[in-house]
Amino acid sequence: MLELALLVVSIGLVDSLNPTTIIPALYLASGEFPARRTLEFALGVVAVNLVGGAVLLFGPGRVAVDVLPHPGARAVHLIELALGAAALIAAIVVWLMRARLMALQDRVAHPGQRLALTSGAVIAAVELPTAVPYFAAIAVVAEARAGVVEGLVLLLLFNLAFMAPVLAIAVLARVAGPRPAGRIERIRARVLGHLSAAVALLLLLLGLGLIGAGAVGLA
Repeated sequence: MLELALLVVSIGLVDSLNPTTIIPALYLASGEFPARRTLEFALGVVAVNLVGGAVLLFGPGRVAVDVLPHPGARAVHLIELALGAAALIAAIVVWLMRARLMALQDRVAHPGQRLALTSGAVIAAVELPTAVPYFAAIAVVAEARAGVVEGLVLLLLFNLAFMAPVLAIAVLARVAGPRPAGRIERIRARVLGHLSAAVALLLLLLGLGLIGAGAVGLA
């Protein structure tokens, strides 16, 4: 169960660098009630993903497991190696684009704040049919034949990992607190200036860990 949870969380973290969730979160963090609105947005995304994931896991997912060939431990370790390589590539891309990401944040305008929860739900619903990493995580859980409670917990872990950057933005917005607008913007700019480097480092460590686990398992 622990190894399965780590694999699902790893897939979620690799998939978490998603501009369709991070950019709206940055918008919301730049406006009124930033922490609350950003959390509402995250809740909308997680709610739709959980419902959709549960339907797939306990419906078509179980049927597919019974029909398709069952991958063994070797396949799982190969998946770990592939995810590790993807994480390393993503780390390099984020590091090389850190200046552009900072410039993008500088151009973000203050949006309307009233539909944060709905916006998150709509974005998740639109993205769900093409959410290949999420489908991979659901397939892994279905293959393990996890029970209802265990399956829902694993889906929740994936979605929390997937929302990690958004949740980090909400925490940073909360830490900034009700301070003068100019000071808040300076704090956010300073934090965001180092955010890309921190994400690149996290992806690097994640990639090395996954490659190590996959290599040890295959050996």
